[in-house]
Amino acid sequence: MTTRRLLRLQAVVSLGFAVVDGLIPELSGAWFGLALDRVGTFLARSFAAGFLGFGILCFSASRRGDPQLQHDVVSSLLIADSAALLVALAAQVSGLMNALGWLIVTVWLVLVAGCVYVRFVRPQDG
Repeated sequence: MTTRRLLRLQAVVSLGFAVVDGLIPELSGAWFGLALDRVGTFLARSFAAGFLGFGILCFSASRRGDPQLQHDVVSSLLIADSAALLVALAAQVSGLMNALGWLIVTVWLVLVAGCVYVRFVRPQDG
């Protein structure tokens, strides 16, 4: 995997979460066994706005030829994705989500693995 491909994958995932959580948070929550009240819907839509920003940032960074910029963005994503993985795993293990919650854990795990690979295994890749 190249850095550009990882950043584009990150962009697609972020924009996907942004659209789904921004437009249909109650339905997307129900898919994972989560019942959202008004506060939960507000928080989901707030996170969707953040995902929109991450998606645009990742897509923009993927188009830039500056390896240092891409390196810095991947380093930041490694921290953010690792935190998201831990939160999703804790929610899944505690029984907060249904079995489909493992999909969210897997998505974050794949993104963390991609960041580790691009950042530490093939750091010279652009």
